[in-house]
Amino acid sequence: MRKAYRQIIAAFLLILFPALSRAGIEKITYRSYPNCYKITNDSIEMIVVANAGARVLAYKLLGTNIIWENSSNDGKLLADYQSKKFDPDAGRFDVGPEQATKDIHDITWMGPYTAEITGEYSMQLTGQDDTGLGIRMTREFILDSASTHLVVRQTMLNISGAEINWHFWYRTLVPLGGKVIVPLHHESNYPFGWGTYRNDGGSWAWDNQTPSVAQVSLHDSLLSYMAVTGVKSNKFGVDADDGWMAYGYQGMLFVVRVPYFPEGIYVEDSSQTLTWYTNGSQFAEIEPYGPKTFLQPGDSSTMDIHWWLLPYSPALAPGFDVHEAAAFILGRTDTTAGDSTGIPNGNLLPGHLEKGLFRVHPNPAISQLWITLERPLERSDVIEIHSMNGSLAARYPATDLCTSENAANISVQVLPAGIYTIRVVSMTHPPVACRFLKY
Repeated sequence: MRKAYRQIIAAFLLILFPALSRAGIEKITYRSYPNCYKITNDSIEMIVVANAGARVLAYKLLGTNIIWENSSNDGKLLADYQSKKFDPDAGRFDVGPEQATKDIHDITWMGPYTAEITGEYSMQLTGQDDTGLGIRMTREFILDSASTHLVVRQTMLNISGAEINWHFWYRTLVPLGGKVIVPLHHESNYPFGWGTYRNDGGSWAWDNQTPSVAQVSLHDSLLSYMAVTGVKSNKFGVDADDGWMAYGYQGMLFVVRVPYFPEGIYVEDSSQTLTWYTNGSQFAEIEPYGPKTFLQPGDSSTMDIHWWLLPYSPALAPGFDVHEAAAFILGRTDTTAGDSTGIPNGNLLPGHLEKGLFRVHPNPAISQLWITLERPLERSDVIEIHSMNGSLAARYPATDLCTSENAANISVQVLPAGIYTIRVVSMTHPPVACRFLKY
């Protein structure tokens, strides 16, 4: 049924836009950039610029570009950016945390990349050695042969002589006039499931305790934000454990999906995983995060982000039902198809052990920590917390904790800030352990 649906859509698009029948990859000049690559199939057209940050300048369905374009940036290269900083448009790719990388990321952010066509609908762009960040970034663009599904696979290689611990940060600009949809965490650390930044006297302050913005609406497990003009610039975030975001605009749903790692350290304010920003006059920014990865010299970390641009007629009007849209999205955006990856190399935590047997949430933690095993907790189990020097910081018999069948709730309020190892020791099972960050 899904294949037949895709064939019908493809045939419809060919009637309306016969130029799309020229499928494949073509080197072109676009917006005064001579080193661009247009990748098309019978559903979508996308354009990547190689010599200015390996950014996506266009991602078009039915002739409409979901990417916000700023003509004043046309043709600008790394030297222009370093001469006078500006905000590049496009589907951008960065590393964070923002406060640590914003002044040292120029090469990866706006530098030239070497392009190699690797298939009929795929190509790889390799950046220069970025000594500021200590990395070399490789970016693969893999477009599905028949649908709008795009996989952007990034690999961050540590070229420095020391450990680095950046995280992937995806930053796509879209035109205002649509609606952002994000899922909410059912066990959120935030009282209302979301937060916003407030500009208090020139500095931005994160507020997840008393957020109040007229454009935000809560819909049980979902949040929507009307991206309108005439409002102050602002940024918003959630600590969702379901890694997708969507933007409804002019009869389309722009969908991005990233993997979520329960054991990962999400370092932006209060463990944000999905964020969005608006400058209030021209664009909104869709910004999912990856977790921090700890890379020794020569190690690499790879992570995928998935894009779709789905025809969705209810999104012609901003008042469309978000639950119906979410059901539509989740039924048509399968990230398991094909060769998809999370983080096969590089550690989510230093010395991470037994991935998959032991989940901690939230991570980082502030006051409370939930642990979940893939087996039932037993009365004889003991939960230990050790500091980085190996000393025992806390010890709890499972019988003393508030537990469900395979989960326990632990107070970490009194622990000093830092990284800790948490272990479950059993008389009948091998011990399991992982690490968490305490704020």
